[in-house]
Amino acid sequence: MAGFRMDLGLSALDKYVQDQALQYELFPVDDCWKTESVKISVPCDHVQHSSVDAAPQYEVTGVMMRPILGVIEAVFPKPRRYTPPERQYHELYASDAFIQAHKECVDLAEKNGSDKEVVVAALMLGSDWTLLTNFGSQSLWPVYLFFGNLSKYTRGKPSSMAAHHIAYLPKLPDDVHDWYYKTFGVEPTAETLSHLRRELLHAVWLIMLDSDLMHAYLYRKDMEFWDHILRIVFPRFFTYSLDYLEKILLACIKNLSTCPCPRCLVSKSRVAELGTKRDIAIHARFPRVDNQEVQNSIEDARIALYIDGTSFYSNSVTNPLGRWSLSAFSIRLYEFGVNFYALLSPDFLHEFELGVWKAVFIHLLRILRAAGGSVLQKLNERYRSFPTFGRDTIRKFSNNVSGLKKLAARDYEDLLQCALPAFNELLPAPHGTIVRKLLFELATWHALAKLRRHSSLSLIDLEASTFRLGKALREFQSKTCEEYDTRDLPREEAARKGGRKSGKGRKREFNLITYKLHALGHYVAYIRRVGTTDNYTSQHIEVAHKIPKAEFHRVSKAKAQYTAGLARQEARNRAMFKVEQARKRYEAKMKRNQRRTPWLPFQFVEALPLTSPDVHHHMSQQVKTQNRIDLRKWQAENKGDPALKNFVRKLKTHLLLRILGEDFDSDEHDFSDKDLEQVIIDRNVIYRHKVLRVNYTTYDLRRQQDSINPRTHADIMVLSHETDVDEGQVRHPYWYARVLGIFHCRVLHKVPGSDTVKTYDMEFLWIRWYGLDKTRKFGFQAKQLPRVGFVDEKKDKDLVSFGFLDPSQVLRAVHLIPDEVSGRSNNHLGPTFIRSDEDGMDWNYSFINIFVDRDMFMRFRGGAVGHEAIREAVDHFLSDRDKVDVRYHAEHEEQEGELDELEATAEELQNDDDKAEWVSTMRDDGVGDDEGPRVGDADDEEEREVNEADYGPEDGEGAQGELDALGYADL
Repeated sequence: MAGFRMDLGLSALDKYVQDQALQYELFPVDDCWKTESVKISVPCDHVQHSSVDAAPQYEVTGVMMRPILGVIEAVFPKPRRYTPPERQYHELYASDAFIQAHKECVDLAEKNGSDKEVVVAALMLGSDWTLLTNFGSQSLWPVYLFFGNLSKYTRGKPSSMAAHHIAYLPKLPDDVHDWYYKTFGVEPTAETLSHLRRELLHAVWLIMLDSDLMHAYLYRKDMEFWDHILRIVFPRFFTYSLDYLEKILLACIKNLSTCPCPRCLVSKSRVAELGTKRDIAIHARFPRVDNQEVQNSIEDARIALYIDGTSFYSNSVTNPLGRWSLSAFSIRLYEFGVNFYALLSPDFLHEFELGVWKAVFIHLLRILRAAGGSVLQKLNERYRSFPTFGRDTIRKFSNNVSGLKKLAARDYEDLLQCALPAFNELLPAPHGTIVRKLLFELATWHALAKLRRHSSLSLIDLEASTFRLGKALREFQSKTCEEYDTRDLPREEAARKGGRKSGKGRKREFNLITYKLHALGHYVAYIRRVGTTDNYTSQHIEVAHKIPKAEFHRVSKAKAQYTAGLARQEARNRAMFKVEQARKRYEAKMKRNQRRTPWLPFQFVEALPLTSPDVHHHMSQQVKTQNRIDLRKWQAENKGDPALKNFVRKLKTHLLLRILGEDFDSDEHDFSDKDLEQVIIDRNVIYRHKVLRVNYTTYDLRRQQDSINPRTHADIMVLSHETDVDEGQVRHPYWYARVLGIFHCRVLHKVPGSDTVKTYDMEFLWIRWYGLDKTRKFGFQAKQLPRVGFVDEKKDKDLVSFGFLDPSQVLRAVHLIPDEVSGRSNNHLGPTFIRSDEDGMDWNYSFINIFVDRDMFMRFRGGAVGHEAIREAVDHFLSDRDKVDVRYHAEHEEQEGELDELEATAEELQNDDDKAEWVSTMRDDGVGDDEGPRVGDADDEEEREVNEADYGPEDGEGAQGELDALGYADL
């Protein structure tokens, strides 16, 4: 309680009680005390009155009371905020699909006469083929099982052992050619081998989907849990994470067929219509469904193939197997009403980061190369100069980004998040503007689609962003791509010609007719049904591959033995993991018992404990020699440095304001010398430190931490405290600064008018302020990033360049990328030791990277549930919406009204004749039409013929090469 003043505390409490607006933001205090006066009639001996009320009345004032009904209202809780509830989408176990499955399982349990608690085992599958070594042909095709009952934050950690290896899928053996020739006397055709590989895959799955599992799927499995309570468990499949080549194998459809999507029946000519009304209608009205018609087609095809000996080239076989074929999931789950096509989850990593964005980025490199000059080298220089951010959020880019060497999905993500400053004004108008808008929409869609917590409103934003992205991609293709003669990059040409480079290279066009582009339109509906993309991302699969790769050196390398060796090693690892978990539980139990004793056991070490996530920040309090700065010597050694001008006076002003409990307003306060004499810095020494760690609540209600280092990651953001805003300007909710030093010191405060001296240990940051560039529009309407530049006191006379900050004011670190187009200058600040650059210059402006991570994106987007503490600041951005966003929100509200009206109409139907008439009317309106995807033309989109040859591999990827690597021939 050192330094606490009761009078100031009580005064602040009284102000809070009287401030209704502040109570609305924080917590309410119902102060229903009021002052009343009472009157009493006064009698007097021998004095008569006509009535009691006519007698003289004496008034007593100042009676304090609280209405009893008001006290009752104060006792019973009230809602904090009067905003309507909003559906949140995050974990799979909180998704609509899980809730519906749980209700179905409860009904099954009641039907079977069980009254025990029902548990749904949420099964999430994933598989991916991988090489086990950098050199060699040993490969593995593992199938992983995750449980959606676990939090996705636990499933994402390899150390949690949440990825259960349930099978290693085999490839078709090489001796099948010999067996086939010996059996039939002819060589097998490519179509025959492809069919056999599909049959092998589903034969393995038929074994895994055994009768015991199917019995539990329908009737239950009784299991005793850790708390010795017997519960009934129903296994349910929710997702299967695969890349496209494995999706078509599991869905039994032809690669790049007439209807290439494993989730809907979109035709090949329509896959480029991302976000259009026609595309959305096809998703909703023509999904792939495993129904009786499909089953009959499969049966007819197999009779013709196996019994009649019909060739694969016959229409009776080709047509059914081109769209449908025998699936193990269909055989086992169809009778339970499961549409196995719905299990195939979106693959964000391969479909967007290594798909659409990679293709766009590679074609942008081709355009820059076609533009000539040094623009491609300029792009490499810019990426090379960008600073890092966080521990590994933005990593250092390679010297030659355009070389595309050893880039993983996380590298392409970093390239996208920093793309706007990198491509800024590299191309002339209007193509520079088209590319800028495209990159902004790509970054926006990427950030929205990768959010770990969605609301119903943010999903509408994602739907609108999908429309804008499709429109921007088509504009980029029709305008910018047509203007440039794009050829193979040197790396592509060398790969195609076996390392030889010659000529101009093959002409390359930007291809929008790809499944991966079409797949982006399925994300909103899938998130609404199953949860956010990080539940089923294939990134978990890629991370899980690390374990068999790390264990491969422990097993026999013989071709027929290493999969069995890996299976044994996986079982050993899981057994060791269980032993380690048991050991930790035992040690925790022993510590609880030992805390009851009055002494500290010998095996415990007294060290600085880890910081609780609940505290705002943490920094060292070390006072060793290397931390010590003597202010007199320090200023003498740096005499004349403009950064140290009035350093001690500004520091004392800052410390005194904090001691007096004044609200922070950038320390622009002019104390007299006598006032500042109250503050004494103990021994005139401050202590410097390396790192300040700031904890904050993310948009999805998680606690995260930023490390702020003055040498490397020094830029921060704080809440704005501006009160006066120029006419026509809008107050920006954040201030930005660069941390020059992290300090603490001991402060002595002489209380005025007494001999009392109070001691405080105070932490502070020495900062250099940034100013927001208000001369240009930015945000989601302008499709531009905000910019900041260091404050120039000669130009901005009302602002100060340097100051001090309480670490508790820091919201989090911010990622700034220099705007190379605006150039460099000294900002009227002479040579100073605070600059790290040798030329003694500063960047005039730097872009604020609002896409650096999802939390930063939502701080500039607004509406996140986790930003309750800064609600007023983040909600400032809710009005910054694209016109498409506004229209989509309005249409969504209209659709909800129409749905309510439709439900009311349905409830009024009392008999079968009314229902039949109503269904007939709805069919006349186009609802329920099942004749195929005949949907009206999309707005502003021209129909065009698409040849089979146009529908090739993704730009930047060798899809056919991946298929060959898996051992599959062309279909």
